[in-house]
Parts: sequence; C-alpha cells; structure tokens
Amino acid sequence: MPGPPRRLELTGRPATVRQHSHPSLDPERPLRLGLKGFCTVAAKNKCLARTNKSRRGFEATKRQSRKNWITTMMKLTMAAVIAAALSTPGVAQASSVAILECGLIRISPPDNDRDPTIKTKVSMVWSPASARNPTDFSVEHYSAAGNVYSRSEQYRSIRLWSTRDSDNWSGVSIRNPALTMVGTVYTERGRTFYVERVFKHGRLETVISSTCRAVPEESY
Repeated sequence: MPGPPRRLELTGRPATVRQHSHPSLDPERPLRLGLKGFCTVAAKNKCLARTNKSRRGFEATKRQSRKNWITTMMKLTMAAVIAAALSTPGVAQASSVAILECGLIRISPPDNDRDPTIKTKVSMVWSPASARNPTDFSVEHYSAAGNVYSRSEQYRSIRLWSTRDSDNWSGVSIRNPALTMVGTVYTERGRTFYVERVFKHGRLETVISSTCRAVPEESY
C-alpha cells in the first residue's frame, strides 16, 4: 500500500533570477546607447578640434617661417647695400681734394715755344682723407692758343708720394722713354709753388716752376 505523499524540499542555494535579461526588455538600454552615442560624438568633436588646432598651428608656423625668410632676405639685401656703399670712394669714407691754379710760369733754360703755357691746373686727391700719399695727381697745362696738355696722357708708370714738406708725382715719357718728369707741390714762406723737373737718362735737363693759389673745385 503506498505511503503518504512526500513534501518537495528545496535544497542548495536559491536560484538567482535575472530580471530584464532580454535586450528589448531592458529599460536602461536606451540611456546607455544614448550615452554611448554622445561619447562617440564628443570624441569626434574633440578629434576635429585637435585637427583644426593642429592645422591652425601649421598655418601659423608656415606664416612665421615665411615672415622670418622675408626678414632674413631684407637683412641680407641691406647688408649688400651697405657693403657696396662702403666700397664706393667718396661715399663710405670722406676724401680730401686740393685744386691749385698756377701762373707766372718760368722755364729754365728758356725755350722758344710758339704756344707757351699760360696757366697750369694741379689737382690732388687723398681717399680716404687720412691717406698718407695722394691717390690721384693730375696736371693740366693750358696754352695761349687754347690747347690743353695733360701730363697723365704724356707720361706713364705714374708714382705718387708725399714727404714732410711736399706732394709729388713722377712718370716716364710715352714718346721718349729716356725722359722722366717729377712734379712737386710745396709751400714756402706762406706761398705755394708747383715745379716740374725733366730728367734725361737721369740727368736734369729742364725746370718749369710756377706760383699757385688754391681755388674751389666749382671753378672748373
């Protein structure tokens, strides 16, 4: 004969019940999806912001580099201009110019020149002004007939030098190399003189002397 029914007893730990296990039944899922989408958009915006910032930084760097290049080129151009100015006589450094007009010309021994010299112009230049010796020395003789004779066209191998009491030039005759001329400007007792000495084979042949006065350059 069957016994009485047995009660069902639950043994072990109680089963865990998962609520809203189906995605469609999870009420917080839309919120999580919304936050996920928001975070994704924020990340993109942040990335775009970084990209724009980087691009702006690149453009700024490019502009600054071009500006620096232009500044450098301007400095180099200015340096070239200054260098050219420093190498130009009379611009970078002051020059000293002396112009003499000479007359009362005496020739020893006397000659019988049909077109005698009536005036002599002597020009001396020191460039820079502190130069010890003249850097240019020109002599022009004006004749009675209006002819002009330039010593620089008659003599070659020109040498220029100064002493304590005089300024000098010398050269060899182009037409007759046996002739050498030495020209000297000196002052004595407050008066200025210009003397030319002609040597033939080293022997003094002729002396041409004149009395001079200083004149402004605008006179010629």
